[in-house]
Parts: sequence; structure tokens; C-alpha cells
Amino acid sequence: MAARLILLRSMERYIGSYPFKSQESAYDYKRFRTSTSINEGRATIPVGYLLQEGHNSEDWSYWGTIAIRFELYGEMANKDRQLGTYDIFVSFIKDSAGNFLKLPSIVEGPFVNMVRSDEPTSVLISFKTIEEGIGKAVVGNKEYEESAARKNHEIKIEGLMPDTKYYYYVSFNGVPSPVCSFRTAPKKGDGEVVFAYTGDRRF
Repeated sequence: MAARLILLRSMERYIGSYPFKSQESAYDYKRFRTSTSINEGRATIPVGYLLQEGHNSEDWSYWGTIAIRFELYGEMANKDRQLGTYDIFVSFIKDSAGNFLKLPSIVEGPFVNMVRSDEPTSVLISFKTIEEGIGKAVVGNKEYEESAARKNHEIKIEGLMPDTKYYYYVSFNGVPSPVCSFRTAPKKGDGEVVFAYTGDRRF
């Protein structure tokens, strides 16, 4: 199996910062601008390139988060070679000597789960990290910290108001995620139920 590493910044190429804002959108998204090959299981991420004028959309000075896309290819004759893509995130910091060092990184999430009217005053926030450690979620001005180190993090948030919007972020070993938001479920019997559907007649 072969692989190619794609680093973030433009839709057609492969390396860049995350979240890509640059005053363009109210939503965080990825853009890819350059790519690199994986040789013997290793690849070099050109962090300095993203800090150059014209590429530094996030105004980074000494730390940031990069989105990385892996493209996987099978090396089998007469078969579809493209096996799929996989995105992760890597955080870095620039030390006093000008070297870029990898920080503990959140690679999946955060996700908000268990939003339900059966229990409208709580949700479950989950995320995954490269290595084991203590995760933390901050909702409004309240912190929820795990009691044990792990890679797969699930933090239950309690004491919320039903049908209310909250802002939150998670952090891992001091490295925070972007600020996100969620809305709790309404109480049973409150609000409306909306059904949506779509179809495609092309068989």
C-alpha cells in the first residue's frame, strides 16, 4: 500500500493551517497548498512555509495547528488504486532557537454527543488524541477535567439548561481546540419535530 501526505491549505494541494479563516467565512474549513511524500514511513512537514508572508492567513507567530491529509493508494493491478483519505491535526510551537516542535495534538473532534430530551441538561463531549493524557472541556466559565490519562476522551457535561446555546472548547496538555458551540435538547414535549428527506431518481 502506498500513501501520500497532504498538508493543509488549498483544495487542490496538500498542507496548511487550521482553522483556515482569513476573513472569508464564519465557518472553519481546510485549504491545501502543498504536498510531500512519505518515504520509509517518514515525511517532513514544512511548517516554515506556512509562516511566510502570503501564506500565514492565521497570523501565526510561534505556535499553531496544521491539518494533514493522508491519501492512501493500493498497489494492485487492474483495481481502483485510491483507497481513501484520512485527515488529522498536529499542533506545533517554535522554540527560542527557531526549531518547530510537535505539541500534544487533538486528532479527531471535538464532537458533542448524547443531545437528547430524555436528559436535556447534559451532553457528552468526545475527542481523540495522538498520545495518552488528561483532557479537559471548558463550557462557558466551567471546567470539566478527566481523572485519568487516555487517548479516547469522553467528558460528561452536566448542569446545563434545556434548549440553550453554549460555547465550549477542549484542551489536551495545555493545547486548546478552537471555540465551538452546541445547543442542548429541549424538554420532552417542547419545540417542534422536523422531518427532512431527499431522493435521487437516477438509478
